[in-house]
Amino acid sequence: MKKGKINRNIKDLLAKSLLGDLTEKEHNKLLSSAEVRAMMFKQWEENIDIKARVKTPDYEKIFNKITAGKIHVLKNLQVIEYQNIKKKYKNLRKSYLLFSRVAAVFFILLLTVGGLYISNSLRRTTGSELIAPRGQKSKAVLEDGTVVWLNSGSSIHYTNKYNRRNREVELTGEAYFEVSKNKKLPFIVKSPYLIIKALGTTFNLMAYPEDETIAITLIEGKVQVSAPGDKTIYLSPDQKAIYYKSNNNLIIEKVDPIFSVSWKDNVLKFDDQPLPEILTHLERWYDVKFYYPENVLEDQRFTMTIKTESLREVLELIRISTPIKFKIDIDSVYITLMN
Repeated sequence: MKKGKINRNIKDLLAKSLLGDLTEKEHNKLLSSAEVRAMMFKQWEENIDIKARVKTPDYEKIFNKITAGKIHVLKNLQVIEYQNIKKKYKNLRKSYLLFSRVAAVFFILLLTVGGLYISNSLRRTTGSELIAPRGQKSKAVLEDGTVVWLNSGSSIHYTNKYNRRNREVELTGEAYFEVSKNKKLPFIVKSPYLIIKALGTTFNLMAYPEDETIAITLIEGKVQVSAPGDKTIYLSPDQKAIYYKSNNNLIIEKVDPIFSVSWKDNVLKFDDQPLPEILTHLERWYDVKFYYPENVLEDQRFTMTIKTESLREVLELIRISTPIKFKIDIDSVYITLMN
């Protein structure tokens, strides 16, 4: 009877943990429970992947592996806050014992809820964040039915007023939106420099902070694009607006949208693009960093499609038509021109 009572208490505490309702006292009680400690020890002993990292663990990769691709949508659209959790657990480096406990708890919770973890801090924030780690893509359905695909290294943030008082999101990186119609609440995407306003439409917005340009490609519907200096333009399907950060210039051009949106279907398409631009996309696609002499590749242009090819295979294809040499060193690639 006593054992059954303990089991019920532990289950209650685990349930409260998943909902973010644990007090500090209850949290400590959960971690100090003999039953939970036994589960931790079992996870630790049986998980070779974690044990292999005990001497010199790579905390970043372990954390990414635990959370990668595990973004799910709840009824209130609260999802994992990757950056907040990442910051919260940086102190793992300070204690091997703490690392082993937290790693085991993560695995228990992940097994319990199928890969979804809700931090206590999430309930204290004023909004939610969707994130696609580098080298990966994510898809989510917002509360109003809008579908969002996030490209590698991208995120969107929205407040808890979303679909109530507004439909505003903030984007960092690249996203493909299929916006549900709502005449009373226009869908607005805010990015550095540009604000996109739409009702019901489909478009792709690429707004990585490190890029020199911001580009929006319209597939269906109509959108309003606002730039600094009270510049406002309207896009029609198969049009692309490009904003140049350096001179505050905003232009429109006719395009085939497939080259802007194919990434969401796990395909990269390039049409007569300079090699440095292609390498920028490949960096995000394969989660690597390219190093090459400045300006030496500017004149090299390519039209190509990448589907399931490995990084080495892609570089070999480029090497066939361009006199380059390359060296892959883990997550770095060094390119030089052949004499």
